[in-house]
Amino acid sequence: LEFALDPATEAALARATDRVRGVAAERVREELRKLLRARQPSRGLELLRTSGLLEVVLPELAEAVGVPQNRHHAHDVWYHTLATVDAAPADDETVRWAALLHDVAKPRTRVEVAGEGTFHNHEIVGEDVAREMLERLRFPGDDTRRIAGLVRGHMFHYTPDWSDAAVRRFLRRVGPENVEALFRLREADNLGSGRKEADAGDLPGLRRRVAAVLAREEALAVSDLAVGGRDVMDTLRIPPGPEVGRVLEELLEEVLEDPARNTRDALLARLRERARG
Repeated sequence: LEFALDPATEAALARATDRVRGVAAERVREELRKLLRARQPSRGLELLRTSGLLEVVLPELAEAVGVPQNRHHAHDVWYHTLATVDAAPADDETVRWAALLHDVAKPRTRVEVAGEGTFHNHEIVGEDVAREMLERLRFPGDDTRRIAGLVRGHMFHYTPDWSDAAVRRFLRRVGPENVEALFRLREADNLGSGRKEADAGDLPGLRRRVAAVLAREEALAVSDLAVGGRDVMDTLRIPPGPEVGRVLEELLEEVLEDPARNTRDALLARLRERARG
């Protein structure tokens, strides 16, 4: 509601940390969800920090306070996170949560090189940290997987020299159902940098290419192949098991490279070649 707290209430918050520790995780989750639906979630998040409650309900995010970044960012990790959450669309709760957690592992992965912070693989570590946090807050499994997946995928950088196969592999990795949310997260992250020169790549260009791939209904998953597990077992004379899945993944890689290969005749021919050794 963007009101200001009564000073006595604000002072009382700092004395309530022990009581808040006893609040059910589901209740904490629902209050945080309300907070993230605000026009500017940063107001509530800053109140959590100044009152000491951030360390109680989201201790992993408290690690970001005061952690410096580099010349590509105008803010430390904490204030960059706040700016990114505010820039994320208010009508997309999944993206708001992903924005809140996208850099949660930066404090744990920071290495200083030539006076600047580097954060190699923070998105990979961050996926695990985000999942642990969401599970602790009793989020549904599907929501946890989707938000953690967006954290994992947010560091992509598109350039127009990507091949069509690279676009298909990007879609395969992200999932067609998640790609628009990932674009929204990447745009918010870019705005949250506080730098005019910050560059998220040619996102409109990637959007157009992704739309073209989806319109052509090109294969992006094993289930889209023109053959299935029974074809693999019958042609290669192998029993059900992990090998069947590995063969299908290899066929998918070929189809991602060239969608024209996704015909039953072509894929059965490839299986027969494999059977002959």
